[in-house]
Amino acid sequence: AVDAAPLGEVSTGDSFAVSFDNCMLDPSSTINGGIVIDFNTITGDWQVDDTWEVDIGFAINSLTFSSGPVTGFFDGNWNQNATYDTGDAAYSLTGEFTTSVNDGSGWQTAALNGLSLDWSYDALAAEATCSIDAQFASTQLGGAVTLTTLTPFVIQDGAPNPHAGSVRATGAAGTTLTFTVLDDTFVRLDVDEDGDGTDDFSVTTTWFELEE
Repeated sequence: AVDAAPLGEVSTGDSFAVSFDNCMLDPSSTINGGIVIDFNTITGDWQVDDTWEVDIGFAINSLTFSSGPVTGFFDGNWNQNATYDTGDAAYSLTGEFTTSVNDGSGWQTAALNGLSLDWSYDALAAEATCSIDAQFASTQLGGAVTLTTLTPFVIQDGAPNPHAGSVRATGAAGTTLTFTVLDDTFVRLDVDEDGDGTDDFSVTTTWFELEE
């Protein structure tokens, strides 16, 4: 561990790490790998100050759990940043994750790559904005789906649904589903079934119908 000044309290430059080397949880269970937490930026006190920032990095390095015939594996790294400035706020999360499980019959793996989540709140406009980009792949899925925000989602305070925003999911052979918010009541789904870049059909529906 690293305890940067001021000593004895969480502050910028602090770091915590733990490693496991065949640590036994019980006679038939072991854990290997490591965990690292880096406190990149800590300014202000989120409980009392009008302005503050927290930026933390996490790494899970080949963490492996074994119990009898079952083995679980996790590897990933991500960064979280949160800021607050007199009512305005922002949060971001970026990272990569891989998980695998083998119950004795073979490995089942899932991976989340290129994750980028951004959220912000504008106190004067009284609205929040959010976007997300990522690629998810798994052996169960048999491929990958890429999620791309085309236009950030925006929702007013007190509104039941966002009134703006668009996201596209891209699957095998370039097939796509594009979800577009028309207003806080209606949305449109555009589908490209063959991946030729041209939508084959569109459906306009309501948030209410989607939630049913």
